[in-house]
Amino acid sequence: MSTQLNLGQHLELEESPNQGKIEINLKTMLRHTMALGSSGSGKTVLCKVLVEEIIKQKIPAICLDPQGDLCSLALGLNDEATLLAKGISLEDAKAFQDQVEVVIFTPAARKGVPLCADPFFENPSAFDGPEKVQMIANTSSMLCALLGYDLGSDDGSGLEAVFNHFLTALDEEGHYPSSLGEFAKYINTLNEDQINEASRFLEIKKLDATKRKLARLDVGTSRFLFHEGIPLSIDFLLGKDSRAPVTEGKTRLSIIYLNTLNTTEDKDFLISALVDQLYAWMLKNPNPNPQALFYIDEVAPYIPPVKKPACKQGLSLLFKQARKYGICCLMATQNPGDVDYKAMAQFGTWIIGRLTTKQDINKVLPTIKSIDPTNVDIIVAKLPSLKAGEFVLLSADEFKSAVFLKVRWLYGHHKTLDDQAIADIHEATWGNRFVQIEELLKRNTKTTKPFTQTQAKPSTKTQAEPTKTQAEPTKDDASLDDQKQKVLMIFKSNASLTAQEFSTQSDYSLDQSKKILEKFKSIHLLKSWEKGRSTRYYSVDSLGRPDLELPNPIEVIQPRIKDLSEVNTITQKLSAKGLMGIFSESDPVIQQDLQYKVILKISFSQMIERGFFDRFVLQKAHGKQDGSIYLDPMTLYIIAYKPHSQISFLDKIESYAVDLQDFDGNVQFEKVGPASIRFDEENWVNRQSDAKIEKALEKNLNARVTKIEPIFLPYWHTQFKSGKTLSFDALTGQKLG
Repeated sequence: MSTQLNLGQHLELEESPNQGKIEINLKTMLRHTMALGSSGSGKTVLCKVLVEEIIKQKIPAICLDPQGDLCSLALGLNDEATLLAKGISLEDAKAFQDQVEVVIFTPAARKGVPLCADPFFENPSAFDGPEKVQMIANTSSMLCALLGYDLGSDDGSGLEAVFNHFLTALDEEGHYPSSLGEFAKYINTLNEDQINEASRFLEIKKLDATKRKLARLDVGTSRFLFHEGIPLSIDFLLGKDSRAPVTEGKTRLSIIYLNTLNTTEDKDFLISALVDQLYAWMLKNPNPNPQALFYIDEVAPYIPPVKKPACKQGLSLLFKQARKYGICCLMATQNPGDVDYKAMAQFGTWIIGRLTTKQDINKVLPTIKSIDPTNVDIIVAKLPSLKAGEFVLLSADEFKSAVFLKVRWLYGHHKTLDDQAIADIHEATWGNRFVQIEELLKRNTKTTKPFTQTQAKPSTKTQAEPTKTQAEPTKDDASLDDQKQKVLMIFKSNASLTAQEFSTQSDYSLDQSKKILEKFKSIHLLKSWEKGRSTRYYSVDSLGRPDLELPNPIEVIQPRIKDLSEVNTITQKLSAKGLMGIFSESDPVIQQDLQYKVILKISFSQMIERGFFDRFVLQKAHGKQDGSIYLDPMTLYIIAYKPHSQISFLDKIESYAVDLQDFDGNVQFEKVGPASIRFDEENWVNRQSDAKIEKALEKNLNARVTKIEPIFLPYWHTQFKSGKTLSFDALTGQKLG
């Protein structure tokens, strides 16, 4: 059997279907493959072609589908007339159809096969040394992220240490938890000595908050994710579990549909749990040859350059180690700059579709230069004009230089399926079969004994009387806590609600709803604002600001100047220059904090004059190019940025806007809740209208606006005892006007 994977034709020879076929060897996939390209470039189709080719090699695949594009692999073959017209061999298409067994899994839902993501399914007792330490560390970080903690923050790292400490102790005692509920019970019954141990890493009041958050995972959709469905098992997903084997002669293609998960935290957690399971599985089942494909579509949110979602550490480790154990990794993204560069460095084959922004092209430029330094200019010039399905293939293992590829037609359909379409396929195909085996896959094979209170590490102090921490809650306390969990669960899936809307989603009357909402507002769990004649409420825990039309996480630029000693040095220098020495003992600093200035990122398309080759050879004088600029929301001045040097506000520019040097590619961004930062709310509320911005760009830059989004620029604000103030940006240390 040939081990060559058919990707398509040489782009220059696409009209000669029997010539110029482009193939890569199966073993090349062990060095991992990355598909890049803007929306509509065809990168998802390309990845589905690779999946089809892998399945034909009898290698199972696990695919993470964020929006339903991959689920259409379950629809069967295209019609014969279409396949023949597109130059596809019917024999090859039938070989794929005869080989594949597609199963769609839907975490926290029964639209497809329900998947249970309890992080304690795998027991670390099966591992030794670094692998065991890594597994416990990964579980700890997963739990922290699931509870909404930023792993890079002091609270997040502290709680991670608490979980790691107790999980390690439980493992050493032979009582490692067999479920999330069991671990939550353990944390809720810590004795006084154990709480004192935890206080070395985290404030006790924050540990109490953690207990409440753990309890919330046992209600609503979270309960379904952690208690219902088939346990997350790599053997099962790959069709190797004897209790749910793949149909004889078939190869399992498991698609995990992420859209049934409501929150980013749940998606991060599921991916993290899956990646940890896969890592543990490959350590137990090493193979120098390809034995499985792991594919994640639109990977950027899960392994960004700066932020640390729950799954980032696991994905980074998997990409680094997987090739040694026979796991082929495939990932796709629209924006190369949104993916951690260290992770991208682990991928040996890059397949690049249309990229239109200068920033994205700059991100792939080093790879192009390293593989094909002779043709860099030709490749870069070609990228913005590539059509859907056209790619530049860079693979040092296969080709000495870049290859221009026209991807082949899919054997199957390319559609985006919604929940109902998935449910219909599930009912018509594998539904009954997996319902029957679901009970067989419950966690009755756990090797650890169930946790009981007597198994907790005994305290050296007498336990004759319960401590204050261990006191039984009163009936009123329990009722209030239940009500609080219910209220916060409703707000978890709603940015804001009126009392009427809350009443509709709960079993409370309108009068009860008004009283409950005001009660939780009085204890600072909810906030409200007036919108028209209605009062709208939102959860403080969400860190959103729906009252300012900012219900979701926002993009902030990470400050370069963070150390307070550096802040004081810059403050003293600037005040001595421009404020007549106000930084002195006679006028001391009374407050110094990091704040944010709202600016606007404007994405646009602009007609630019083409280069010599296009104008005189291709006879195309102008061409469209996509780009972005930053504007002050009040004055609409254009913002330029020279790294570590200066931020400038310009009323006009001499060159094309796409050529302006600004923040893109020169700073790090991260997403935070708008309620977690201080910013100039008045400037945001009174910003120029979208219509005025669009009109200004069309008039001044001959550009068509495609997107407007707020970005938050950090600056340090100092207040002196005299009432004078001083502000400077946190990137360059230059004074703000």
